[in-house]
Amino acid sequence: MLVNTYRSYVMTKSNIIILFISSGLFAVTIALGSLLNPDSLSNQEFIEPASFWGLFENNLIVCLILASGLFFLGIPTLIYLAMNGLIVGLAIKQHVNNGMSNWEVFLKLAPHGVLEIPALLLAGVIGFKGLHILIELFVTSKKFIPLIKEHLVSIFCIGSKVIIFLFFAALIEWYVTY
Repeated sequence: MLVNTYRSYVMTKSNIIILFISSGLFAVTIALGSLLNPDSLSNQEFIEPASFWGLFENNLIVCLILASGLFFLGIPTLIYLAMNGLIVGLAIKQHVNNGMSNWEVFLKLAPHGVLEIPALLLAGVIGFKGLHILIELFVTSKKFIPLIKEHLVSIFCIGSKVIIFLFFAALIEWYVTY
């Protein structure tokens, strides 16, 4: 019963549409990033976490920034999803240019990407929800308070899934990928 209730709040039609929008934006920016010059990454200093918890915290901060779009009409979500997609695309191209095969690049990304990328996309769903709530408020005859309550439950359910995904992604990345 609890699982069905949880699923009904996460897998709503609007959440699935927002997830497709987030995924499409991420995919397009990965493709664009793979077209750019990867030399722009060579001077960048990346944060190297000192522990599993540091890795988890770093990924959680990124997801919180993505989710902050809830309060800012999705603008931080749009920017951060696009930036992360560009970085992934650039990193893929850099690895291929350095002689890695596509299969090797896939194997390098897959272990933690299986959970980390869905967590980013779900955080994107939360980030775009603010805009969705405003649109729904003006287009439908729903009252403000019941609408907010309905979406808060959905946001809580999605947010808990993001945290669980990030935890296991950090475990995999720290103990398998590193």
